[in-house]
Amino acid sequence: MLKIANIFDVSVDYLLNRDRKSTIEIQNQDLLKKVEEIDQLPQEEQKTIIDLLDAYVKRSPFRQMMQG
Repeated sequence: MLKIANIFDVSVDYLLNRDRKSTIEIQNQDLLKKVEEIDQLPQEEQKTIIDLLDAYVKRSPFRQMMQG
């Protein structure tokens, strides 16, 4: 099991579904790694990142409408 965890760059607990806090599966590995890094930041910094992401996501439909 350790070899499999090393291949996928995850913990054995992750493979056993012990340390998953969410049922959401992130397919993009770069995004997954960033989310894991962000999860280690202090709460205040996490909130700032969430606010930035929220603003970008809310802006995206508007931008698509303007380009369409």
